[in-house]
Amino acid sequence: MHFSLWKDNVSVMADLADSNAANSVARAFVAGVFTHLPAIVALSMPTVNSYERCVPGAWAGAHHAVGWQHRECALRLVSADASSKDRVCRDVEMKCCDGTANPYLVLGALCLAGADGIRRSLPLPELVSTNDPGKSG
Repeated sequence: MHFSLWKDNVSVMADLADSNAANSVARAFVAGVFTHLPAIVALSMPTVNSYERCVPGAWAGAHHAVGWQHRECALRLVSADASSKDRVCRDVEMKCCDGTANPYLVLGALCLAGADGIRRSLPLPELVSTNDPGKSG
């Protein structure tokens, strides 16, 4: 499931990968989703089969982590231009979600979690930069 934030018809996602943008609304929103992700997964992966496919190596977001263009992380920051070396974010992909989920419940949970992140000014965790998000680094 991909999501992004907009204000006055302009995306506010561009500075999401910039760790210097500490007061970014987008960073706080994604931090809220990250914080509440274990509860969101109960809605976004509602079947036994959902969990059976959510294993390392299946690109299903098996790791509770945020990463830049990292398909193993539960939350992947998606590049605006994959061919560019600039870290300009287009949107965020929540990998731990599948077609058996009720999209209205998942979107509602995302919105509430993100709003909580903004309200509490939650910091976005450090982006994963290793090949194995299950390990620190």
